[in-house]
Amino acid sequence: MNTLSIQDTADDYILTLNKDTMVFSIESKGLHKETRLKPFMCDILYTLFKIHPNPLSYHQASVILKKHHLIVSDLTRLHRKFSEIRKTIIELDPRLHSLLLNTRQYGYTLPLSCKALDLEARSCAQMAVAFANPKLAESIALLDRLVAQAIEMTKRNALIRSPDGYIMNRDMERELLVQQIELFKECERIILKEIRCHEADFYRLRIEYTLAKIKTYIGLARISEYPITESQWVDWFQLEVSVLVRELKRLCRDIENQ
Repeated sequence: MNTLSIQDTADDYILTLNKDTMVFSIESKGLHKETRLKPFMCDILYTLFKIHPNPLSYHQASVILKKHHLIVSDLTRLHRKFSEIRKTIIELDPRLHSLLLNTRQYGYTLPLSCKALDLEARSCAQMAVAFANPKLAESIALLDRLVAQAIEMTKRNALIRSPDGYIMNRDMERELLVQQIELFKECERIILKEIRCHEADFYRLRIEYTLAKIKTYIGLARISEYPITESQWVDWFQLEVSVLVRELKRLCRDIENQ
């Protein structure tokens, strides 16, 4: 998956860009917001993330924009496209007003306070900020890895038709799925134990409900009523399970903050 993350050490937030889904997100103090970018916006930001701290020259930016059949015959038109990107990300979060810096006579760059994060460092940073309980943090980090594995399985297997609709062919993954479900059950057991809520508690019920839905993704048990392409399936699968995992984390943080 083509995903890059940047951490702003000044304002303490993490920006993540998934090139495959064109989803751009910001995470800060346990809060998560995201938006879907236009293709040219995604390519520009992805390149800036990738080459940071080096700047993106006007010429390089023009080449990217022309690949998307956009007219950039002069710098004014180029700057308008960057203004469009800036407007989109500011609508997501006002703090991003200074994310795109114009290096006069050369190009655009990100602030020096932005530091590249690899996926492991990003996971550790999120885990450290999000949860005070180390057992809870460890279990949810493992859950993140199980979800990532499920997404990879959807990329390497085909869709088949069943009496209920269209499902992922699980035949080649049965042994791995058994292991994944066992790991999930252990995560679930620890999470429910560490939140220390009565079985009738509102948060406990919501967490159990969310975990049950996440389990269907880890077990590749999702169903589509209509035929879609395999790339659309991966996109749909990833977006839906990401929403569920964020909801689980939010509920667990709410309990810790009580």
